[in-house]
Amino acid sequence: RAIGMQRDHLIQMFMSEGMAYNLGAAVIGVLLGLAVTVGMIQIINTGLEAFGFTFRWNVTWQSLITSGGIGVIITFLTMTVSSFRASVLNIVAAIRDLPDSGSAQRRRISVPGIFTTPIGLVLLPTLPLTFIFGSLFVAVAGASGGLRASSVPRILAPAWWLMTWRAEWWPLMLVGGIAVTLYGVDRESLFFYMTGVSLAPLGLVMLVTRLGVPGRPLWTAASALVLFFWLVPNSWHEDALGINLNGGPELFVISGMAMTAAGSLLLAFNLETLVRVFNIGLARAGKYAPVLRAAAAYPAASRYRTGMTIAMIGLIVFALVNFTVVNTSFTRSTGTDDQLAGYAIQAESTTLDDISDINQALTEAGATETLDDISKTGALAAGPLSGTPVQTLVREEWDSAADLPVGGVESPEVRDVSGAEDQSGNVVLVAPDGAFLGDNEIVLQAWVRDYGSSAAAWEALAAGEPVAIASQAAIGANPFGGGGNAWNIPAVENNSIRLPRQTIRIGYEGGRTVEVAVIGLLPTLSFQAFAPPGAGGQTSGPMLIVPRAVWDQVLDEPDITRHLVGVRGGADSLEVAQGIESTLFVQARDLAGEAARNQGLTNAFLRAFQIFIGIGLAAGLAALGVIAVRAVVERRGQIGVLRSLGFRSRMVGLEMLLEMGFIALLGVLLGTALALALAWRLFAEDTFGPGISMYVPWGTVIAFAAGAMGAALLLTYLPARQAANTPIAEALRYE
Repeated sequence: RAIGMQRDHLIQMFMSEGMAYNLGAAVIGVLLGLAVTVGMIQIINTGLEAFGFTFRWNVTWQSLITSGGIGVIITFLTMTVSSFRASVLNIVAAIRDLPDSGSAQRRRISVPGIFTTPIGLVLLPTLPLTFIFGSLFVAVAGASGGLRASSVPRILAPAWWLMTWRAEWWPLMLVGGIAVTLYGVDRESLFFYMTGVSLAPLGLVMLVTRLGVPGRPLWTAASALVLFFWLVPNSWHEDALGINLNGGPELFVISGMAMTAAGSLLLAFNLETLVRVFNIGLARAGKYAPVLRAAAAYPAASRYRTGMTIAMIGLIVFALVNFTVVNTSFTRSTGTDDQLAGYAIQAESTTLDDISDINQALTEAGATETLDDISKTGALAAGPLSGTPVQTLVREEWDSAADLPVGGVESPEVRDVSGAEDQSGNVVLVAPDGAFLGDNEIVLQAWVRDYGSSAAAWEALAAGEPVAIASQAAIGANPFGGGGNAWNIPAVENNSIRLPRQTIRIGYEGGRTVEVAVIGLLPTLSFQAFAPPGAGGQTSGPMLIVPRAVWDQVLDEPDITRHLVGVRGGADSLEVAQGIESTLFVQARDLAGEAARNQGLTNAFLRAFQIFIGIGLAAGLAALGVIAVRAVVERRGQIGVLRSLGFRSRMVGLEMLLEMGFIALLGVLLGTALALALAWRLFAEDTFGPGISMYVPWGTVIAFAAGAMGAALLLTYLPARQAANTPIAEALRYE
């Protein structure tokens, strides 16, 4: 610019240079994408092979051109905006490497910008159309010589230009945040409510700082407040508002973005404090103390760049760690031991088969080899398949007032609820035999207090008392909402472990009926054999487990009997199931094999997701390498000064390496800490259902962190070495 180059020519030069990088990167990205896709398909297929089918890799030229073209367009738009911003820099400030005078001064609030910013944001989806038609116009107008290069960004991306011209984001953040919060409260939507309370505090700080108030304490308080909103239990918000907030999987997206943004702001505006604390601990660092201080000081001086890099790395690590912890916890809590309860095979017989004891039937058939592999058996009589009516909920009795749920009745401890609405429905009655009850390993989710333990409740059922154990769906406490709802007990909250003694009447009106007390509640994902017949292997249907004596008072013959078989150590459950099926001509399922295959499929998808997110983490860490390269060029003068003050070349390289490692460490620690904190809150609230507890695979989490730090140091090694080898005279002459 100083020797006469016009702004239009400068924009053209930057965009031409950028397009060379853009096209080359698009080709490399497409090739790497193909390689990663092949690897992910192979990993997923390792879990699918057990089910008899696999994914087949396929690619078309159309998909390659489309994906590569999208990347080129996005990068081109980014280059256009960046080139335009570079062209308007002050010439003297650019030559002397000083802050631009236009950005150094606090700009007044722009009234037109209050309107143009949201308009541009709303029109942002039109960018593909404006880019296509704008490119045609630029080509025609440029050929005639009647178009200035400085106007190209406004033609190609008018929405972006409106959004960034005298941008005023605080009205969108503040007013929009308040509006979204009120909308969420009105609709009882946790997603909109949490989105609003995350935006409004940050928008208020943006407004106040525009008025000249120092921003550091305000940004610190606002970001801490947003984190507080996300980490406190939902019940706090619900109690304060007096409503019931409902959410879904979409909360995982907004939670990661909001918490990472707030955490990055908290770190970025308090880096100086971290550096001061860090320096206190360097009193005994010896000759390397200046190196460590310099490595921590520069990130604090470049707050915006450091904060954005921390946010980028932190968000990816947050998604990776949170997803891993949630899936690992869910898998462990619903593992094969809980699902199978010591059994490996399920065989179903009907009244036509007339099999009451599977051991006796195998003995009479002479299947000695199959019998040798069986360790235990049990049977469940079920029917009718259409369900048996639960006519009324007679009464509800709590053992003490201390057991009452929030919002439940406080007195008396016994109440008549037979007149309540929606207190009838159908359930499948299941009657276990003595062998099953004598070797039962299932731990109930909840039980009536006076039974003392889960085992005591099962013993009462084995003794033939008029009691029942209900599935989650039967009393409307199933958090996944599947399988129907036989009746809904008003005083029992979802996911509550407090259970009153519910007395119900089972049977057909005008026919045989019996009253039983519900004394226990099955886990959310309970024993697979308790799935109602015809439910496709799911355990969410409404059912009651009752003693056979109670069952006989209402029904005559079971529609179906499920025989459960455990196998000895070393025996193949599939071979045993096939032996039972071929000998007795009944349908047999290899429950253990199905559970193992499902577990393998889950692990395969988990590994594929981790790889996919890991690619994003690698891209984020690559940004550190770019920053390191830029730092070597931008800070040659500083490097020369450090060398002239006595820093050896090795110390300069170490300082650069530690500087980038410090930024990566903050991002990794932030993402990991926030992911674990959110996961802890979700599991503490039984978000995924009662009985599913949090488990942190520390080995995997530490491997993620170590891998990220190792990659960050590796990517910044070459720029650090370049900085270390810079001659003192050359660096000082550059300054």
